[in-house]
Amino acid sequence: MEDWKPYYFDGTQPEMGRCFIIEADASPMGMIACNEIDRVARKVEIDILIGEGRYRNHGYGTDAIQAFLGYLFNELHLHRVEIGAYIHNLRAICAYEKAGFVREGVLREAEWVEGRFVDCVVMSILEDEFQAQECLI
Repeated sequence: MEDWKPYYFDGTQPEMGRCFIIEADASPMGMIACNEIDRVARKVEIDILIGEGRYRNHGYGTDAIQAFLGYLFNELHLHRVEIGAYIHNLRAICAYEKAGFVREGVLREAEWVEGRFVDCVVMSILEDEFQAQECLI
């Protein structure tokens, strides 16, 4: 974290990336972040981590993603948000699908994890898909 720029947390340069802490019961349980925004294509890649095991499988991740998508689409006026997951991380893939993301493909052996190459699922959600989903809530 020492290498991260202050704007990543204070919001002074959201175009360069932004990170938010996810809390429950006033204690941090994870984080959600976006990388540098591509303003020409109006897109960004996001990451999420629920680090505390006791908070998994309760919908906190899905809720955080949906709130973050509201910020990205409604406040920053993006068109596309991308996310990836290791193919064996079914919990993450299900949470992303529940939040409205669509599977686009698999990057074969794209990452080196714990001594082996693993495939990554690439997913996205578009602005109109998110807006249609918001109307149903």
